[in-house]
Amino acid sequence: TVQFFSLVVPTESYKADAALWRSKGVPYPEMQELVHIPAGLIAVVDAAVLAPFPAWSGVSIPRSFVALALFSLGYCGVLVLSRVVTGYWPYGFMKQLEGIRFVGFICVQILVVCVFGVLMTGLLWGRDFLLGM
Repeated sequence: TVQFFSLVVPTESYKADAALWRSKGVPYPEMQELVHIPAGLIAVVDAAVLAPFPAWSGVSIPRSFVALALFSLGYCGVLVLSRVVTGYWPYGFMKQLEGIRFVGFICVQILVVCVFGVLMTGLLWGRDFLLGM
């Protein structure tokens, strides 16, 4: 959700897609918001609700990094699968990501998701989590 609103929405390709679909009577930006905002809220609520449970006491920053990195790789795999099946990238800016640039994109995805995920978890679970590396 954070990446969508910070990396996708400001791009010219997103604005062009929104204008194209709006001209056809499709409320494209509103549909994207409907998809992305609840996902972000669910993630925050999930982390906040699960925070007090002792079963999570074995979760550490290294394990969190591994889980978040695997999630990011899986997400990038879904993006590639979507490209293979449909012939189109789900986001217009991805047309420029070929070869080494796509590898860079994957690395940035992993880094952003890991840093944001660990910081958000640390904020919700407290200082002990962050120091319990």
